[in-house]
Amino acid sequence: MNLERLEKELNEALITFSEEIRSNISCASSPRETLNYYDYEELARQTFYCLDTFKTAIIKYLEKNK
Repeated sequence: MNLERLEKELNEALITFSEEIRSNISCASSPRETLNYYDYEELARQTFYCLDTFKTAIIKYLEKNK
């Protein structure tokens, strides 16, 4: 994996995170609404998935570029 590929994978993770939040968080389309318990759970879950994808991509990059 090269630096360009790493950047592509990280960008894909960010795009996926953004899309998931907009589609799964009830107030993402209306700033007047507030987050409910489910929204906080979903936000935490999607944040974890995004960070895990980042971790995996960075470790893969570092392993191939020792």
